[in-house]
Amino acid sequence: MKTPLLLLCIASLWAASVQITEGCVRDLQMGTDFPGDDVANVFAPDAEYCQLICTQHHLCQFFTFLTKDWRSDNRVFYCYLKHTTSGKPSSTRSLAAVVSGYSLKSCEEASSTCSPRVFMGVDFPGVDYKFLYTDSHSDCQTACTTDPDCQFFTYLTDTFDNPEYRQKCHLKYTKNVPSPPTINNLQNVVSGFSQRGCSAKASSTRCSSKILEGTEFPGNDIIHHPAPSAEFCRLLCTFDPRCTFFSFFSKKFECWLKHSDGGRVVKSSSAVFSGNSLRFCGTRNACTETVYENLDFPGYDRRYLLLDDPETCQEACTADPECQFYTYCRSSFFDPQHQRRCYLKQEVKTPVPPNITILRSAVSGFHQRDCEERCADELPAECGKVSLFRSRVIGGQAAAATRWPWQVSLHRNKGTDWFSHDCGGSILNPRWVVTAAHCFTGNSNPALWKVYAGILKQSQLNTPPYELEKIIMHPDFVDVVTGNDIALVKLKSPILYNDRQGPICLPDSETAWDDQCWVSGWGKVSKLQYADQLQEAPMPLIRLEDCRALYSDYTILNSMLCAGRPEGGIDACEGDSGGPLMCQSKDSWYLKGITSWGEGCALPNKPGVYTNVINYISWIKSSIAQCA
Repeated sequence: MKTPLLLLCIASLWAASVQITEGCVRDLQMGTDFPGDDVANVFAPDAEYCQLICTQHHLCQFFTFLTKDWRSDNRVFYCYLKHTTSGKPSSTRSLAAVVSGYSLKSCEEASSTCSPRVFMGVDFPGVDYKFLYTDSHSDCQTACTTDPDCQFFTYLTDTFDNPEYRQKCHLKYTKNVPSPPTINNLQNVVSGFSQRGCSAKASSTRCSSKILEGTEFPGNDIIHHPAPSAEFCRLLCTFDPRCTFFSFFSKKFECWLKHSDGGRVVKSSSAVFSGNSLRFCGTRNACTETVYENLDFPGYDRRYLLLDDPETCQEACTADPECQFYTYCRSSFFDPQHQRRCYLKQEVKTPVPPNITILRSAVSGFHQRDCEERCADELPAECGKVSLFRSRVIGGQAAAATRWPWQVSLHRNKGTDWFSHDCGGSILNPRWVVTAAHCFTGNSNPALWKVYAGILKQSQLNTPPYELEKIIMHPDFVDVVTGNDIALVKLKSPILYNDRQGPICLPDSETAWDDQCWVSGWGKVSKLQYADQLQEAPMPLIRLEDCRALYSDYTILNSMLCAGRPEGGIDACEGDSGGPLMCQSKDSWYLKGITSWGEGCALPNKPGVYTNVINYISWIKSSIAQCA
């Protein structure tokens, strides 16, 4: 029999796939191709989304993505998923308009399916099930998030060529019920599904749930999927908003989902089962408690375990957050090498559009249901990491693209929807940024602000901004010279970490570092000129008593700290406010201070004054933990 060989082959590939990377490699390699080694290709709107798909694919170790600038043929937006036995690309080469990278399976955020970005000038054609009209693409994305059937959307803006289609929001669906891509008969195996969603299962349905044996509904096909039973076929129909009835061909394990606005034909057919959607019959639940004797779900293996019985295998799949279905080989299985093996299996969970094209005045994106915030009394376990360490802030030097990934730029509306840089800030976790309270004096309306993350140059804002949900200024802030110059910004959607954007660590009383720290920002580099490229400068800390002597006309509080050179020449300045003063301890960077105030910029014996972050750790954590 050939069938079990597929299961054996995939198992051996899994043994190699666990060697993908010995560490987390987030870096994307622009203009680099990993030729060959393909295991699959799909569509993705950008390289980061391709990386997300690769991370969830059972075999993918690395990938190559063809960007919208690809001109050699029509393979724009192609995402090639790749695998080798060594876990490394067989070769690399320079190639324009492509981006390559690695799976994030070994990274902290590997299980995330959240994609908060929207894609300008991009269409996800087809698979529409509903449309409506909305005032903006943000409202369209909200509609998609609110509708549990919507997986992604395309919105046509006010500048779309045909005025009849302007402000039209197309909601789209692809299969979101985990199901095996292949099903075969195979003796002495047992297959089934994770039971994680079964605790919320509705106890009854308001419909009769009748399935007609020996009956076919020919025609009116929407799509077909493999299914192990007629009951599972009905589940697929119930979750597909386009499906109103189905036919299941038991000999081929084929489930045909169907829809008709008119009548339907009924005919007798052996080994065919048909029925109706239960979409409106009560609470929908994707739970499948049935186990399938002598059915194999070959391929898509994440790993295998040696277990004594299929019940324990199902428990193992349920306990593994990535496992969606499984196959267990009994001790009587014909090949001794695979007896008692429990194969845990996974499909790609994130929505994958079946096609992506360039379309002017279109905006596309994904639902945000997986982006809902977890109340973060926790700050990230991994923080303060940089993937590249290279060496204006006045007297400073240009920073490398991945040098300070927590640095963000806060843009304020200067009138008629013209936003420009006003302050800096630092990423604490995917939904929260810390900055200076004085940035929002007289401008504390979140709608007046946007946050850019992962950028290097103000003239090259290549990534969409994050909108603000709320601004929390310290309740005791009055003015910079009286202290408490700190604020928290909550974003409407989470920041997806990569080599250009990630969190900085918060200090504690045990953190020890050298007196040499760094500042960064896009503030003034001369009396009349603001920096275009992010600037950085080394900045030595100054003892508080020395700083008080230099600022005898002011009160330098214990909640402040000072940094700078006695001779001046290097300093943070206007536009750097809210940005980080960061110090390194071992291999991590910590937010020592927040740029607040000073007398002039880079003057001798007038160091910069910063908010001393360690004094506000409790306030930061309690404010974030409230999910307010």
